[in-house]
Formats: sequence, C-alpha cells, structure tokens
Amino acid sequence: MKAWLASFRRGIRNYRFKSLFMQSFRLIFIGLALPLMAVILAVYLFSQDMLGKEMRTANLRALETIENVSDIVFGQAHAAVMSIAVDEGVLGEIRANEPRTYKDYEHVRTVSNTLGLSSKNMVADSVYLYCGKTDYLIANSGYASRMPYAPDRGLLDAYPQMRFNENVWMHRAMRSSFNAEPAKVITLFRRIGTESASGLVAYNIDEGALERMFVNGQRTAGQAAHGSGGRAIALLSGDGTVLFDSTGRGTGLDASALFGPQAEAIRTGGRGALTVVDGDGDAYMAAYSQLSVGGLVCALMVPYRSYAGSLYALQAFVALSLVAGLLLSAVLAAILGARLSRPIQEIADFIDRSSAPSPAPADNELNYILMRLISVFDDNQMLERERLERFTALRQAQAQALQAQIAPHFLHNTLQAVGWLILNETRNEDSPALKALVQLSDIARGATESSGNLTTLGDEVANVERYMELQKLRYLDSIEFGVCAPDALRGLSVPRACLQPLVENSIKFIDRSKQTSHIAVFAELDGQDLAIGARDDGMGMDAGEMQAYNLGFRDGNKPFIRHIGLGNLNQRIRLLFGDGYGLTLSAADGGGLVVLIRIPAAPQSGE
Repeated sequence: MKAWLASFRRGIRNYRFKSLFMQSFRLIFIGLALPLMAVILAVYLFSQDMLGKEMRTANLRALETIENVSDIVFGQAHAAVMSIAVDEGVLGEIRANEPRTYKDYEHVRTVSNTLGLSSKNMVADSVYLYCGKTDYLIANSGYASRMPYAPDRGLLDAYPQMRFNENVWMHRAMRSSFNAEPAKVITLFRRIGTESASGLVAYNIDEGALERMFVNGQRTAGQAAHGSGGRAIALLSGDGTVLFDSTGRGTGLDASALFGPQAEAIRTGGRGALTVVDGDGDAYMAAYSQLSVGGLVCALMVPYRSYAGSLYALQAFVALSLVAGLLLSAVLAAILGARLSRPIQEIADFIDRSSAPSPAPADNELNYILMRLISVFDDNQMLERERLERFTALRQAQAQALQAQIAPHFLHNTLQAVGWLILNETRNEDSPALKALVQLSDIARGATESSGNLTTLGDEVANVERYMELQKLRYLDSIEFGVCAPDALRGLSVPRACLQPLVENSIKFIDRSKQTSHIAVFAELDGQDLAIGARDDGMGMDAGEMQAYNLGFRDGNKPFIRHIGLGNLNQRIRLLFGDGYGLTLSAADGGGLVVLIRIPAAPQSGE
C-alpha cells in the first residue's frame, strides 16, 4: 500500500502539464462530492426531523400528567363554584337586606360550611362569598365580616367587572389576614344572583401547592421529556393571560411574553407541539393542550439546550460525514483523474522519444501533442526534401563521374603508347622514366576500371602508395610516407578516391624549411565507425581557421576557397552516409595537421 501511494504521489508530482489531470479531477470531484453532500444533507434533515418528532412526542407524553392534574384541580374548582351558585342558602344570603349579626351565627355557619364542603381540594386555599347588597363577606373558614373590615380587598376590584353567570380566571395576590403576607393564588370568579341582589363567588387555588403537585406528578414524565432542567409549566386563561408560570417570569402577563408569535396558535390550537421563542430569545419545544374546563390551556416548555447532546451528536456526525465524504471524493477523483490522463501522457512521452524536442512550450496535453505532431510532420517534410536533394546531387555526381572516366581511359591508352616508344628507343626496362610512366598508367587504369562510389580500404591504400611513388620522383627523399592500416580493416568499404585528396593536401602544405617532411595514412575502428585519415608535420592551420572549416564540414553547404578537394570529399561522404559523417580537422602533436574521415564500418558490399 505504501509503495502504491508513493508511486501515485510520484506520478502526480512528475506529471508534466497538470491541466488534463486537474480538469478530470475537478469534474470527478464535483460529480462525486455534490451527490454525496446532497445525501448527507438529506440524512441530516431527516434525522433533524426525526429528532424533532421525538422531542414533540416526548413532550406530549410528559404533558399528559400536567394535563390530568390540571383537569382534576380546575375541574373540581369549576364544579364547586357551580354548586355554590345554585345553593339556596347561598342565594338566600345574597338576597338578604341586612348583614347578619352574631345573633344569626348559625345561619352564617351554614353558609360557611357550604363553602367549606366545596373546597375539599388539596390545592384549594379558600372560598369566599361576597354579598353585594349588604357588602358582606363570608369565608369557608367561618370568617364573616363587612367588606371594609376584610383583609382581601381584591373582591371589590373584581366585583364590578364581572358579568352574571360567567367564569373568570385570574392570578392575584391575596391577603388572608391583615398581618399575613400576600399569597399568590389563582382565583375563579363567578357572579351570581340578579341585578337587584347579586353576589360574587371566589374560589382561590394556592399557587405553591399547585406547583408542588405538578412537580410530584412529573417526576416520571419528566424523565421521558429528557430531564427537567430548564423546563417550564404554564397555564393560560381563555383570553391569553398567563395564570401560572413555574419560572415566575410570565405570571400575570400576556401569553406572548412566553410564546412569542406562537401564543395565539397555542391558545386556540387544541393539542400539539411546536417551537417557540420567548421574549428573551430562548428557543423552546412547547407542548400544549386545551383543558376540558374554562377554556384553560396547559403547556410544557422544554428548552432546546436540554437536547444539546443529541443536537451536538447529530451536528458532529454531519460534519465528520462531510469531511470524510470530501476526502474520499478527492482521493477517488485523484485516482480516476490520473488514470484518465495517463494515456495522453503516454502518447506525449512516445512522441518525445520518437522525435526532436518541441520547439515551443504548450499549456496542456492536447495542444502539446498537436504541436509535436505538426513539428514531426514538418521534420519529415524537411527530411524528404533533403533526401530528394541528396538523390539529385548523387545522380549528378554519378553522371559527372561517368563523363570523367573518358579522360582517364584516353590517358591510359596514350601512356601505354608512350611507354612502348620509350622501351623501343632505350631498350632499358629499368629506366626511371619508364617506371614513372608505368605508375601513372596504373593510376589511370584504376580510374578507368572503377565503377560505383565505394571501394575497399586495401585498394584505396594501394592507389595512394602508387601516387606517392610518383611524387617521390619530384621530391626525392624530402618526404617520408607511411601507412598504418591493419589487415583486418582493409576489407571494409570506403569512398573511392578518399585518401588521395588528403595526401595531396598534406604535400601542398608541407613545411619547405624542413629537410624531411612526414606524411602518414592511418585507419582504426572507433566504436561502430571507421576512422581513416592523413597526418603530417607541415605548416598546419590556426585555430580560428580550423574552427571555421569544421563548421563548414558539419553544415555541408559552406564554399571553400582553400582546400577545395577536402570540401568536395566531405560533400560526397555526407551524400553517401548522411549528415552525421564527414571530415574533421585537428592539430597534430608537434605541429602539422590531421584530416580525419569518419564513416560507418561496413564490409565491401560489391556495389
């Protein structure tokens, strides 16, 4: 695995262009990442919806206990008030023209007992009867007094606002005695009687006892609602007033203080659960239900922070899934992008191996391949033109060579006739003149009998030796000539008449100040090539001129004013063997010049 990853990273790092790979990478990455992100988002939304449903279901289950307790408590209060409203003793009391005195204690106790029987409820604080005609107050505790002397003055404030036979729920602070602290109660008011003789029944529920009942009843249900931390229980009246708030923040206020814009939906919505934001900006899951009496609504509010663990776990899952999905998409896109771009890279590498370097850079693979193909096409066109030019030049050279054979043939016949005359006159076969004439005739015969452009190295060496025999007649012993050509090489092919121009050039530029000059012909193998040439100790050539000649020999198209024979010989070799072969000049050790011919080492083919 490590080796594969290292190879993959090396391939990406060494990839020449990156453009096709990056394009493929981007397309594949987008194609993989977008659907994956869509799936993760869908899973997140689905999970969030399922979590919301679970929260609503759990809160509704927890609300059931509150709903049951509320129905019992407020149902009993409603039933008690309705029972008092039709009691004859109570109705007789509110119709009395004068308030009762101590002499009427039994009658007052009877009414008090009636009120007391109606308050048999564990959360009931007290029950009052106010008689409007006599301004008299009777309590379930047996207390009776004229209203100006009663500690609970709230009845007087509520009495004028009440309509007959209408139940009104109200949260208020009630003082049971002049020395006691006001107690928070939820009071159910009902005005009874007639316009001429009316009264007011007040059924007071202790807020503290009600809250304790809710808490005790919610211990088990609270666990189903994911704990009780931060939970709030609220009761709303029919007009949207908060009668009870376990947190104490919204009691007595409008329901919008707790439920925000959703207050109306909760007040009139029957039963359900929804998300609310209170006046402080805190979000809650509110489960609500309308009670069976008095248009009251009970609600259980659980803050979303109670579900923080589940929400954080869901968010962490989504975040990790996104990161893992993006990484996986990137890895797969890189692998597939590398595979898609590999064939193009292999084509580019193949073109690099099979042609010259690209003349201009390219910014992407397709442009690069197109430019390389155009370059290869242009190179092939140029090579084809060069081949045609060489073929034409070679045909011209062959025609000129055929025409030139006429002169050596005539010369050979003439020299044979002159030699016969010399022998006939002198009768001496050892005559120097006759020997020279025979040597010259042999050279002419070699030129006459030759055909084709190639000969063997051995024939070429023999021809040069005959040429040097003639030159010794002129230069006597002032030139020493030598040959270093192993017999193993003498069967190899060389261009015809390639050594004689080299030797002739060496004789032309000998150092006349020397008593004896030296010229040597040599041949040796250099790898797959045959190196032949001539070395002398003559006047030589300065470095600048030598460099110019070598550049001309390499280019093959520079005219030569001096050493015309060498230039022609170099052109013949390039035509025969290609531009990689030809002549090279170099300085000889101790002075002089070395002319080297480099051609392929190949045996005579019988051309």
